[in-house]
Formats: sequence, structure tokens, C-alpha cells
Amino acid sequence: SMPWSTALRTRCVSGSRIVSMRERSSSVSAPSMERATSLPQVTARSRTMRGNLLNTWSIGCMRVFMAAAWLTLPFLGIVIGVGIFAEAIQTGLLVAFEAIKPSGKKLNVLANAKNIFSKKSLIEFLKSALKIAILSWVVYGLVQEALPLLMHIPHRGMAELGSLVGQLLKTMIIQAGLAYVIISLADFAWQRYQYTKGLMMSKDEVKQEYKGMEGDPHIKGQRKHLHQEMLASDAVQSSRSASVVVTNPTHLAIALRYVEGETPLPVVTGKGEGALAERMIEAAREAGVPVLQNIPLAHALFDEAPLDQYIPSDLVEPVAAVLRLVRELAEQKDHDEKLRTLQGPY
Repeated sequence: SMPWSTALRTRCVSGSRIVSMRERSSSVSAPSMERATSLPQVTARSRTMRGNLLNTWSIGCMRVFMAAAWLTLPFLGIVIGVGIFAEAIQTGLLVAFEAIKPSGKKLNVLANAKNIFSKKSLIEFLKSALKIAILSWVVYGLVQEALPLLMHIPHRGMAELGSLVGQLLKTMIIQAGLAYVIISLADFAWQRYQYTKGLMMSKDEVKQEYKGMEGDPHIKGQRKHLHQEMLASDAVQSSRSASVVVTNPTHLAIALRYVEGETPLPVVTGKGEGALAERMIEAAREAGVPVLQNIPLAHALFDEAPLDQYIPSDLVEPVAAVLRLVRELAEQKDHDEKLRTLQGPY
């Protein structure tokens, strides 16, 4: 049995748990699938074997045994190959080295006895009994149908016996194969349901897995790096749409946005220091946003003003002075542009 807690499992299985269980050689596999795919090979191979065995009937016992062995080897190879192929279809090319590691648990008599008499073993026994019953019913029906013909075999000779037995075997293999296909599909659906149900996690197991992922330095580093990249991208973008960028003079940058009628107070839309501050200043200048140096105000905004919120009340006056200066500069620039247009080129 799997070493999991007996708590109620209602949480869907996570991707990392599936990978972990596949590494332990736990996957969906229906043994009936291999048998169902092997039966057609018996039909294809039986005709060749029948002819070859009849040709070797007159040789010595040892030669008969050797010839039969050589005739059987290709047949066994085909059956084994088809079985491996069917297993690969169900589970994929799964090589689980953890499953073959030496473990003291495998020598635990009590644990193994518990597995033998477990609910899973009982279900497997019932499935095997059902398969035997279905195949027995198929064989019984065929024999009962062919019984009148078999009663007349003594009057028809051995040739007729071989033909009839061959036809019976062919029909039996086809019907048994069809029965096994149906059984294997139902078995695979059941195994998949049991596998998924077994992988479902309890609330405590979800917490433990989350804690394990949180404690992974690699994952934490990736998450931190991604978060920093997102913040940097947002800060640079906010500089392009800001009303003004306050600097100190290069290693701090704070983007402020104020549009009369849109916001009652200026909003801090982006903050950065070091290389990020330089990127913000460059982006603001490219977009034509005013960049003003005010060391005390830059430090105060960086330390006290929350991101994406209104500025603190104690900074309203100095920020208002900066915005007035920006407006005056913009008006002066517009005035100069109009004057230059009126005067025309020299």
C-alpha cells in the first residue's frame, strides 16, 4: 500500500505529484490490455506452426523438441513484443529507477501479507475470476456448438479432425480476443479511476506539497526574479505615462501622475532605484515626460509614498510646487513654439 495518510482526499492531483509517482513506477496499467493485444498474434502464428509441426512429426523425439523450441521462439518474441508495446501505450516509456532500488520495506513480511489480503488484491481476484468465467463461457459455447460435428469425426478420418480442430481454435481465438478487448477496456478505465483516486490529496498533503515547493531555493529564486521583472516593466511603463518623474538625481526615480478632474491627488505610479531608476528616466525622456531633480522630495516619496496610491498629506505641498513648475514650463514651451511660428524662419 502507498505510504500516504488515511485522511480524506478531495483535492485534485497536482502535476508534481504525478511526476513523483511515475518516478516510483506508479502509473495506469491494465494487465488485460497486454493479453488482448497478444491474442491476434496467436491466430497469425498458429497456421505456420501447424504446418511446420506436421512436417517434423516423423523425426526423433529430441529433434521434435528442438524443432518445436525453434518454432516457438519467434512466437514468444512476438507475444513479448506486443505486450511491451501495449504497456508502453498505457504508461508511456516509463523507466523508474526508484522502483528497483533495494529497500527493507520489500522484505517486511507483515507489510507484504497486508498487501496480499488488501482490498486491491480482492478486486484483482474478482476480476481474474470474471475473466475466467467469460472465457470458459466462450469455450463452452464453441464446444457445445461443434459437438455434433465432433461425434462424426471417427467416420471422417484424421484429416477432417485437423481441419475441424483448426477451425474451432480460430473461432475460439477470435471470440476470446473480442472478449478480452472488452474486458481490457473496462479494466483500463477502472485502473485509471483507481490511480487518479489514489493520487488525490488531502488538505494536509496539499499544504505539505506547497511548503515543499516554497522551500525550494530554485523555485523561490525564480519567483523572486519574475516578480522583480514584472515590477520593473510596470515602473518603466508608468514613466512613459506620468505627469512628472522626480529624481535624486540618477539612483532614485518616482513617477507621479496627476490629471485635473481624473484624480483628486497625485498618484505614485512607479518607483525605482539604481539601474531601474535609470531606465525609468530614459523612458520618460523618450516619451517627452518632464524629469525634475529634487533630492529631498525624491527620498520622501520613495520612503513614504505607497505605490499606486495617493501621496501622503505631508507631501501635498512640495508635490504641488513641482506640478506647478511643470505646468509653467509646459506653458512657456507652448508660448515659445507659438512665437517661433509667428515669426517664421529667418
